Formats: sequence, structure tokens, C-alpha cells
Amino acid sequence: MIRRVVIGLIAVVCLSVWAFGQSCSIQVYFTSPGAGSGAQAVLRQSIDGARDSLEIAVGGLTDGQLGDAIVRAHRRGVGVRVILAGGREGVAGGEYDKLLSAGVPVRFFSTLGLFGYRFAIVDRRIVLTGSYEWTDRAAGGSYGSLVRITCTSSSQATAAQAYFAEFDRLWAQASQGTSTSPEATSPISSVSILSVDRTSQCIYLLNSSDRPADLSGWSLNDLEGQYVFPSGTEIPPNDPYRICIDVFNPAGDVNELYLDPVDDELFLMTPEGRIIDEVVW
Repeated sequence: MIRRVVIGLIAVVCLSVWAFGQSCSIQVYFTSPGAGSGAQAVLRQSIDGARDSLEIAVGGLTDGQLGDAIVRAHRRGVGVRVILAGGREGVAGGEYDKLLSAGVPVRFFSTLGLFGYRFAIVDRRIVLTGSYEWTDRAAGGSYGSLVRITCTSSSQATAAQAYFAEFDRLWAQASQGTSTSPEATSPISSVSILSVDRTSQCIYLLNSSDRPADLSGWSLNDLEGQYVFPSGTEIPPNDPYRICIDVFNPAGDVNELYLDPVDDELFLMTPEGRIIDEVVW
């Protein structure tokens, strides 16, 4: 059965089939310039839905939102393994340093031929594969497809088990990744909003790395007002950092950054405006 669903400018074609008697369903997503990033959304949501394991094999990874989703999976206890093509560790804008800083196991596969793999396995049941690249360029608008295969059976004959076996073969041959900047601390991968106390109007951040994180120029924003961390602001490792209204809004103006008791949100953002973490209530 084929279902066509059009939401705004995003056109997604999904089809569900049962093949060869296996308990696997298939959904196909197409993206193109001007039609949104439906494939990226499916990838991100699938990674965020991982509960036990996540294996990823891609030539290059430069999409920050996907990198953040992988780090989130690792932090909530999912067993994550990532294979990248050899030599891609130096790509500008690459996410591999972020993954390594967060403790995600990354290996590089060196080959004389083209490393054309682009697949992920979620909880050893779901396969995500296709021509869609895990890059900022693809997310910004390119032609590509993503196939999501969901297997309900634990049989060794399913597509998910076949992909898992191939990943294990590649992992055994790949080399351990090492950061190109081992002394650098990446706040993007290590800092998050730990909690929000709306009664005392205090925000708690956590730096999960083993070194201080520099938040100079970063901001806290609730879509009505914002507080920008001054130059030289560092938060210590593994020790909740508290900032309260006497600092981020000393006048107590409810039209500025203010933690409303109900129906509000809080964003932690980089100087470039990239959202690193958010809390909505």
C-alpha cells in the first residue's frame, strides 16, 4: 500500500510492504530542494528513539543536529558505535570531535575505494539507509532518499540482522578514532540545561566534560528576552552551575528573560544562534 502525504512544502512518500515472509515493514522518504528536510527529521527522531543500541556507518558526518542526537543517545545510556570514512576526521564542520569529546566510540574505515555506506541500525530492529547524506548540505536542500526498515522479528534472517552483521565486520577492521584537538573542550557537546527552578527563578547548567567549558557569548533565551554570558565565563566540570534572576534579569521584568510558572520555554544558544539545549514546560 502506498500513501502520499503532503505537509506544506514537504512531500513524503511512504510505502509499507511485507517481503519474503519477514516481519519487516518499509517506509521511503524523498527530499529535494524547496521541499524541506523530511529525511533528516526521520533520522533525528529515529536516533532520539533509540533505547538499547545504535550503530552508524557513514562516509562523513557534518550535520550538527544529527551529531547532537547521537550525543543525546550516548548520554542516556544507549550503546552507540560510529564508523566514518578514513580521512574525514579533518573535514571542516565535521561532528567527529563532538562525538569523541562526549565519549562516543568512533572508528575510521580506511579503504582504497569509495566508502559509500550510509546506514544506521537502531536497537537491532530498525535500519535507516539510502542516498541521503548526513551533511549540512543535504539538510539545507538536496535530492535524496531515505529508507526506514522496521523489523519486529528477532530472526537472524531479517534485514536489520544482515546490516548489523555487516557493521560488526566493518567495526572489526576499522581503526580507533582520536581527536585532532585533545586539549580543546567543546561546550557544544558537553554543556546542557540540567534543571529550571521557576520558584526561585534559577537555571542550572551542567558541563559533563572533565575540563572547564567557556560560554563566552553564549545566551539563555525564552523568545521574549535573553541573557548573554560575558567574555571569560567558564563553568566547571561535573558541578551544577547556577545562574539566577539577580544576574540574568535583575529588574525582574516579565517581558525580558523570565521563567514563567506555566507555558514557557528556555533555550541555551551559541553566539551564532545555534540551539544546544532546550526545556519546554
